[in-house]
Amino acid sequence: MRNDLKPWDKQPGESEPAYAAFRAFLHMNEGTKFRNVTELAKNLSKSRQLLTTWKGRWKWQERADAWDREILEQEKKAAISERAKMAKNHKAIGRALQSTAIEALKNLNKKGVFFKDIIAALRIGVMIEMQACDVEFKVKRLELENERLKAETEKLRAEIGHKYATDGEYGGETPVEIYLPEKEPEE
Repeated sequence: MRNDLKPWDKQPGESEPAYAAFRAFLHMNEGTKFRNVTELAKNLSKSRQLLTTWKGRWKWQERADAWDREILEQEKKAAISERAKMAKNHKAIGRALQSTAIEALKNLNKKGVFFKDIIAALRIGVMIEMQACDVEFKVKRLELENERLKAETEKLRAEIGHKYATDGEYGGETPVEIYLPEKEPEE
């Protein structure tokens, strides 16, 4: 198997129809983690039994879970990046306000420049810069925590994978999906 092959990519030996059905499974009810083979069978006009077979053979649920984790990871990285950009912008605004206030102090005796306004601008500028620095600190802490959690998750996955491979009690099971028809409304 190729090292760059992702779980959500077409797997070696997987047919085009099976992969197309997996892609539909992957994107059904996106964001809710609710994926249902019976609903998928109706949507694709395919047999539920065929899709259940493919789901087990090609490990759709595990692959979909990996996809969900990847999407969540990308969203977390984007949120951390946006928060860092926001903090940088706020820090620049805070410093600009402070610079403006300092320049205004030089012109204190001129008409229209009031000490209370300068002090207010200076206070606001300092407050904005301090909050921005705090956000930058929190972003860095989030990045470090994220890396720690990823390392712990990989360690647990390796331990669990080893247990599956050595015990055999968890491996080889075929998932069974039970279909319960909706109850007819009573008249």
